Amino acid sequence: MNKTKIDEDTTEIFIELKKAFKAVESQTRQAIRELIAETDPELKKTARLEYLKGCMTEKITEAMELMSRYEDYQRRDCTLEKLLTGEKIQAKVKEIQKIQGEAIALRKGNNSRADITEDMIQRAKSYPFTDLIEIQHNTARCFLHEDKKPSMHYYPASNTLHCFSCHKTLDTIDYVMERDGLSFKDAVRGLQ
Repeated sequence: MNKTKIDEDTTEIFIELKKAFKAVESQTRQAIRELIAETDPELKKTARLEYLKGCMTEKITEAMELMSRYEDYQRRDCTLEKLLTGEKIQAKVKEIQKIQGEAIALRKGNNSRADITEDMIQRAKSYPFTDLIEIQHNTARCFLHEDKKPSMHYYPASNTLHCFSCHKTLDTIDYVMERDGLSFKDAVRGLQ
């Protein structure tokens, strides 16, 4: 057998494997959804708390690394780097607070997402940003600060905005929560 024949055979095998995977993928996803629906709510709560604990540990570690960098920049009198790192630390603290808030709500048995389904969240995240904010050439003015020229970039593939001035990345839910001062639940409902 020559090398070209082997390459053609290998390519055909990969194509067949890809087709087989695609056929099984949707069935697997459906089976997972059904399994999650049947799972005991207390077990889901415990699993979610463990996940949040891991996320919290990761975010705290990242914040500590940033704080170490901040102190280094302060010692070396690197004003710009210190300022940028300080903003990143503030963003990490907000992420930690968000995770902590969800964990506290779960522990109290007071889950703010109780009547919000994953489908509702996905619908809200896919709500077109172009219906919420004026976007031209994938740019927009950031509403979070004074913005003389557009500093937000719109990413159509993920339906998210990122501001290169304040370093915030927002999906539609985050955007409506920030803009209108709504809770997560109210923002999701409003985007249905």
